[in-house]
Amino acid sequence: MYRFEECPEIVDGIYHLEVENNCLTLIYELIDDGLESYVIPTKCITGFIFLISSVYYRSSWKYKQRSLRYCLLDSGHHLGAVAASAYLHNRNIQLIFDFDKLTLNTDLGFENKEFITGCAISGEIHEKQVRKLRLKVPFVCGTDYFEANQFIEDSYQATSVQPSRQQQFKQPCFNFEQEKFYQTVCNRRSVRRFRKEFISQEHYLYVLQLLEQPIPTESGEEIETYSVIHRVEGMTSGIYEA
Repeated sequence: MYRFEECPEIVDGIYHLEVENNCLTLIYELIDDGLESYVIPTKCITGFIFLISSVYYRSSWKYKQRSLRYCLLDSGHHLGAVAASAYLHNRNIQLIFDFDKLTLNTDLGFENKEFITGCAISGEIHEKQVRKLRLKVPFVCGTDYFEANQFIEDSYQATSVQPSRQQQFKQPCFNFEQEKFYQTVCNRRSVRRFRKEFISQEHYLYVLQLLEQPIPTESGEEIETYSVIHRVEGMTSGIYEA
């Protein structure tokens, strides 16, 4: 979901990104209201607010409780896609995880069928109070039918109100060749499609080096990185701690 402000060619509002049709669908027009009060209270933004949501039954019908993991994993993939696009368009972003997700879910009319997992903002931030949405947003369920999973809903409720450890905000500093990076992102394939070829140790270590770049967020979580090595030249197959 997207929120635009002061884009002359686009009406200020909340949009849904239709990936299949590669288009935006306006679902709510903004007047003097907005999403800032939920995400960055006392501030407003001239730019974009990207909301990542999860329709958990799309995976819970098959994976049951384990689907909570996939909801969070897929949310990370979406945020990564936003970050990649921002890099290609020379825009900075900030990822936000500690905000009033529960109230936002209610005002977006999600019921218990969908929930917000993360947010990214890009644009100029100003000191100004923006009122919350004046109307409930019409809700369209993302699945043809639905079965509630209490474990997933309780887990989401618990983690949504758990604050993160705060850290100093820093932007990553990448130096990718724009066109090559674009082609790499667009031509990415599942691991099932990888060729059974070795990569050089130099390439592997380059990837590890990139992982040391900061994540553009004030929410800090300790992360331990492990690598499962299969085909890296000069390295024995196994599990490595980075």
